[in-house]
This record gives sequence, structure tokens and C-alpha cells, in this order.
Amino acid sequence: MTDDELTPKDYALLDALKRENFRFSLKLGIIEGLEMNVKLIRAGLIERLDREATLDEKEKLQKLIDSPAQQKRLKMIQKLATKEDKKRIKELVDEIGAKSDFDLVDLTDKGKKVLEEKREEIEQEWKELELCYEQEDKTKFREKVSQWGNHLFLFLIMGFANGAMMGHMMNKMDTNYETYMQGMEEMYDTGYTDAGGVIEGGDVADGGDVGGDSSSGGEGGFMDGGANVGF
Repeated sequence: MTDDELTPKDYALLDALKRENFRFSLKLGIIEGLEMNVKLIRAGLIERLDREATLDEKEKLQKLIDSPAQQKRLKMIQKLATKEDKKRIKELVDEIGAKSDFDLVDLTDKGKKVLEEKREEIEQEWKELELCYEQEDKTKFREKVSQWGNHLFLFLIMGFANGAMMGHMMNKMDTNYETYMQGMEEMYDTGYTDAGGVIEGGDVADGGDVGGDSSSGGEGGFMDGGANVGF
């Protein structure tokens, strides 16, 4: 698999795993999340950790499992899933090798390298966009937004901007903010707080670690993409 075959969502998942953002799984469909995990495992970008989760890790995961959002989601899946859906979920969980709710995953060295290279690419794009804004070159600004439209939310997820900043820049440059935000909503919906983009509930955060790096966080993450293995 080449880097070109990775989608913006794939990079977002890699970034979430590095940051130990367990809540990210709630932004994905259950089968979608599992398929993304399988895809990244096959590509050698993530791997199942051959160790038991620490008490702190179990506590973090249990908080997510017990959260109203996760419980609501599981009830919805149980209500809506067909036999074919359940069969597909089991196939994916089996391929991943998940045995319990506390199975962990981490980026491989290859995965860390791919994510860092993407981050450097996004940082350069952000600098070019900022330059167009500072020079008040609306034409070039709109061209770049149009060129990068399918992954603009990575500016937010990777910490280079927040929703308020992006909205202000795009409105001032006469660029249709709502058009491009539509593509970000499912990732941006419940708040990617680690990136300082929005606060939980979808409101724009007052602050945030804008321009920060993604080096925080350690190993560990939801192995099954949010699936309850007992389901």
C-alpha cells in the first residue's frame, strides 16, 4: 500500500491512536472503524500490542465503554444490525485478533514515519495558506482551499488551527466556509479536543494548542475501533 492509498480519515485514525484519543472511535461507523483498523494492520502501520493493558489504560477505556455516548451507540447497533452486519463485525474482529475490550493497538515504526511525513506535508500546506491570507491574495487562497478541500480537517486535527480561526480566515477571504465544513462534520462533530479544535458538543473552543505537535500520547488505543467484542 502506498501513502496515496491512505485517506484523510486513515491519517486521522493514526493521529488519534498516537494521541490515545479513545473517543475518536465514536466518530466512525462500527464497521467502518473496524475496516480501517484492518486496513492499517495489513499495511503494517499499526499492530496489536502483545501485553495486558495497564490499570490506567483500562480505566480510560472503561470510562469510554460506560459513557452514555458509547452505550447509546451499542444499543443502536444491536437494534439496527442485520445478521450480515453481525457476521461482518465478527469477521473483522477475528482478523484484528481482538479478544477483549482492553486489547490495545499502537503505531509501528512505519506508521509513525508515515504519520510524521503527512504532518510535515500538512504543516507546509498550512503555512502556504497562512501566507495567502496575510498577503490578502483571495484568488490563490481559494485555489489552495479547493485543492486541499478533502483534507482541510487535518489542519484542525493535527493542531495547526481551530474552528474559529478557520472560519474567520475563510470568511475574510470570501471563501464558502460551510461548503468545506460539510466534509469535516463527522470528524468534527463531538469535538477533537486534543487538537484544540472544538470542545465536546461541537462548539468552537476558546483556545487550544494551535500549532502544537502530535508527539504527545503514548502507546495504546482501542484495538477494535469501538466494537464491543461481546456483541
